[in-house]
Amino acid sequence: HGGGAKEAGPALYMHYDAADNFIHLAAGSKEFWLYDPFTAAAVLYGSNPEYGNASPVDVDDPGATARDFPLFKHALARRCTLHAGEALYLPMYWFHRVRSSPGRTASLAYFSRGAPEKKRFFQKILCGYSIKPAAFECTR
Repeated sequence: HGGGAKEAGPALYMHYDAADNFIHLAAGSKEFWLYDPFTAAAVLYGSNPEYGNASPVDVDDPGATARDFPLFKHALARRCTLHAGEALYLPMYWFHRVRSSPGRTASLAYFSRGAPEKKRFFQKILCGYSIKPAAFECTR
């Protein structure tokens, strides 16, 4: 579910974006852990007022994660490594964690708000989760 790289570079915490994201890697490599919102939302989402778009799950601390978030073991990560010249489409509301390779990496990210009806659909579906504190808290 994360960590474990032998030569680890900088990492970005697990989070989601409320926009579609297109990432193009210009130099180096980046490893992505991707969690779709329909199968992983109940175990990754925390309190939006407290965590914003971040997950309270810390994949670099497996002991604490197993203790504090035991359902995380059921979250299925789709892992991929992006190399220079490659691109990745990351849909809105997909949790993801990114670790860069050691040394220099350069990437460009293009965020698109997408169609308003698509965003409303995701918000409506994700607001329905009721496992606390892992429920997506929406403003009504």
